[in-house]
Amino acid sequence: MGQEWWAEILNQIRLSEAIVVALSPGLLESPASAAERGYAVQLEKVLLPVCLRPVRNELLPPDLAPLQIVDYCTPWP
Repeated sequence: MGQEWWAEILNQIRLSEAIVVALSPGLLESPASAAERGYAVQLEKVLLPVCLRPVRNELLPPDLAPLQIVDYCTPWP
């Protein structure tokens, strides 16, 4: 079942124009997330990082660090 799910994730990445990356501390520890982003980058997909939980900028992976991040961590007035 896990292999079928992984194949579907890769298929959806191939079909997409861009990938929304949910930034959180958990992302930094997720090998699956790193593999998904790596595959997307190989296919020249646009990565759109959205911060959902605070993450220190210096801890961001190299593929995300230079990108503009949409901040949903900070409440809007």
